[in-house]
Amino acid sequence: RDREPRVGITASDATITLRITATARDEAACLAAMEPTVATIYESLGDLVFGEEDDELEDVVVRLLKERGLQLAIDEWATEGLVTKWLTKADNDFECVFRSEPTTPVTGHPEYVIPETEARSIDAAVSMAKMAQEETTADIGIGIAAFPAQIEGPDAHVNAALALPDKIRKLRFSCAAHPSVIRSRTAKQALNALRLTLS
Repeated sequence: RDREPRVGITASDATITLRITATARDEAACLAAMEPTVATIYESLGDLVFGEEDDELEDVVVRLLKERGLQLAIDEWATEGLVTKWLTKADNDFECVFRSEPTTPVTGHPEYVIPETEARSIDAAVSMAKMAQEETTADIGIGIAAFPAQIEGPDAHVNAALALPDKIRKLRFSCAAHPSVIRSRTAKQALNALRLTLS
């Protein structure tokens, strides 16, 4: 707490933020004093760090998609459209993110009709990702299945999948979170998995 520069840590809505503050004669001296601390943070946290300044996770994902010339489509149940909302806000010109209409477990393309009883399965997530990808001709599809009936307990998890141009990535996220942040935490876990894949 008494070090210089100071490092403040806050957690909000399933994101941890580190704020570095230095005191010196001018801005350049402050930035120079911060550099060793910045280096330590990156060395310690590695790819857990997704951005700096005002970067949100969705901003970073959209930037990576644009850099690689890729388009993305989303089909989500547990997150109730949150991933789509964040990404389309970050992608103002809709250059790389397709607006995906929310579906229910029993609608959609005939090949991918999913009984409600299976809506929580990894197969459901894979089918959703493939449906989003194929129906929009996107390069990548994200599918997020429904939350389990009971979200409490160490084994409670939500399934998701990434349909990539050449393979399917199956994902499993723990539901261990406060009810007020479980939806946004799941959305951020899906976005982060995509970020790491694109990186």
